[in-house]
Amino acid sequence: MPDYVVEGTKFYGIRGNFSTETQPNATTTENTVNGIPINVTVDNTNSETVFNLLSSTTDACSSEAEEADGYNVIESKYGSMYSYNTTIVKQTLGGRQSVNYDYKLPDGIPMKFGKGRCFFYCNNIIVNDE
Repeated sequence: MPDYVVEGTKFYGIRGNFSTETQPNATTTENTVNGIPINVTVDNTNSETVFNLLSSTTDACSSEAEEADGYNVIESKYGSMYSYNTTIVKQTLGGRQSVNYDYKLPDGIPMKFGKGRCFFYCNNIIVNDE
């Protein structure tokens, strides 16, 4: 963030492309139809990727491409966060999924940060193996 953001600055939206890749969780079973063996493959993939745009409430900032193992770690290092946008991409098949995103607010949300505070772009992947 710049050293100074003008009082009254608002967040009006976010535009871009989110992508996530999930490994397939497929199982194959052999069935018999009229005495002929047939392999049946079922893809049990089930995952969610949460993308979140946050700003810090302290003067502490992460380094570029720093990774944290959960939001509780981020809050313990950088204070509580203001969330400006959350997007969830769900996958039921293995592979890469991309989502074009264009989210606009009519009036904007006041941005609550001051000198030295940061934006955090976070994602959290939840995989449900059944």
